[in-house]
Amino acid sequence: MERETAAPACRLDASGLGDQLERYRQIGGHVEAVEREPGRLVVRFAPDLRRDRLEAALEIERGCCPFFGIDYDSARRRLTVTVEQTAQDAMLDALAKSLSPQITR
Repeated sequence: MERETAAPACRLDASGLGDQLERYRQIGGHVEAVEREPGRLVVRFAPDLRRDRLEAALEIERGCCPFFGIDYDSARRRLTVTVEQTAQDAMLDALAKSLSPQITR
């Protein structure tokens, strides 16, 4: 049986987290669909999303939460975020809520 470890925490301080949540709020206005399954979050964006805003948020996310596997397919406007450990799955829920509070799974 695989031993689970505690879910890692985001490395952002309170100010940085607030700034990142604001970026997600802006990006979230362009979310068309969210798919959520264990270990995986897929977000599809509208064509009018400013790519520079998304890229800035993803750069910060990669630095503060290195346990996320982050892939963005620009041709399909599709962001896929994964985690390897079950204990990290709640972090995907938080990310999904930040990006699309109006969409429930």
